Amino acid sequence: MKKFIYKYSFGALLLLSGLSGLSSCCANSYGSTLAKNTAEIKEESVILREKPDAGCKKKSSCYLRKFFSRKKPKEKTEPVLPNFKSYADPMTDSERKDLSFVVSAAADKSSIALAMAQGEIKGALSRIREIHPLALLQALAEDPALIAGMKKMQGRDWVWNIFITELSKVFSQAASLGAFSVADVAAFASTLGLDSGTVTSIVDGERWAELIDVVIQNPAI
Repeated sequence: MKKFIYKYSFGALLLLSGLSGLSSCCANSYGSTLAKNTAEIKEESVILREKPDAGCKKKSSCYLRKFFSRKKPKEKTEPVLPNFKSYADPMTDSERKDLSFVVSAAADKSSIALAMAQGEIKGALSRIREIHPLALLQALAEDPALIAGMKKMQGRDWVWNIFITELSKVFSQAASLGAFSVADVAAFASTLGLDSGTVTSIVDGERWAELIDVVIQNPAI
């Protein structure tokens, strides 16, 4: 009986000591696992904190690549000057038709109709753009229908202002190319019965609106 008690007690002690060792072992393993997990978490948090910086670097590099790969802005090109005809060159029938179309459209069409006919008007203007300015004004002065249309245009302020502005640009281009010779101005004034000195003064001063008004008020008809 005593032997049984001793054996039982000894076995129990061994079992307890084994459990305690196992528990300590597990505790150490669990603790190390915690330590390991904590370290990994810290490392991952560091990586996460570093990712935005890395991302910023990537974004900045992408931005720089895009910036330097952008196409260079197109250089501003000078407008091509018309190759003006000589004052002595007669206007063709098609040129007279285009001039009549432009004047009648600007004089009679409504704002909506003008907008709808914009392509046709631009086409006609491009075809008469190289007519010598004095020849153009002479054609206006010699056609009663065109004179009537010009007077209507004067009554439509916004149309008239656009017309004068654009026509003045073309006339100034012609002047810069020396298209207004003394002989041409004198011949133009004589043909329309205008004072040569007055016309010369207007042309030299590039007062194109005044020149057009003189032609309208003194038609050769």
